[in-house]
Amino acid sequence: MSREIQDHLLVIRTLMERSALYRRALAPVFTIAGVLGMVSSFFGWRFHVVQTVQFVAWWLGVASFGLLIAILMIRRQAWHAGESFWTLPAKRVAAAMAPALTVGLVTTILITQLPLDSHAAIVVLVSLWHLTYGLALMSAGFFTPRGIRRLGGLFLGCGLVVSALYGDSRTAFLLDPLAQHLIMGTTFGVGHLLAAGWLRVTEPSREP
Repeated sequence: MSREIQDHLLVIRTLMERSALYRRALAPVFTIAGVLGMVSSFFGWRFHVVQTVQFVAWWLGVASFGLLIAILMIRRQAWHAGESFWTLPAKRVAAAMAPALTVGLVTTILITQLPLDSHAAIVVLVSLWHLTYGLALMSAGFFTPRGIRRLGGLFLGCGLVVSALYGDSRTAFLLDPLAQHLIMGTTFGVGHLLAAGWLRVTEPSREP
C-alpha cells in the first residue's frame, strides 16, 4: 500500500511541476488533430464514403494516423526537453484513456457485423465515437490540464445529442452519412482547433 501511495504522490508532484510543459505539448497535438479532422471530413464527404465498412475504415485510419503523429510529436518534445517519454504520469494517462477507447473500438467492430442499414449504423457509430472519446478525455483530465475534462464533456454532450436526435423526423438529415462526415469535421476538427487555441491563450507567459 505504501508503494502505491508513493507512486500516486510522485504522479501528482510531477504533474504539478510539468503542467505548463504538458499544456505546450497538447496545443500542437490538438492543432494537428483539428486540421486532420477537417481535411478528412471534407474528403470523406467529397468521395462519398457512405458504406458502413468504408466509413469505419476511413475514420479508424484517420484516428490511427493522428495517434501516430501525436506520439511522434510528444516524443520529439520530450527529447528536446531532456525528458523521458514513457514516464509514470504518461502511463497513468494512457491507462485512464484505454478502457473507454477499447470499448469504442470493440463496439465499432461488433456494429459492423450487425445487419444494420448503413445510414443507421453510421449514426450509431458517430454517436459511439463521441461518447467513448469524451469519456477517455474526461478520464485523462485527472492527470492533464483542467480544460481537457471540459473538452471531454463537450464530446460526451455531442454524442448524447446525436443519439437523442436520431429518429426525429425534424432531423432526418442526420441519417445521411455525408452529414455525419460534416459532424465529425465540426467536432473532431473545429473542436480540437478551438481547444488548441484555448491552450495557447491560457498558457502562462514564460519569463526570459
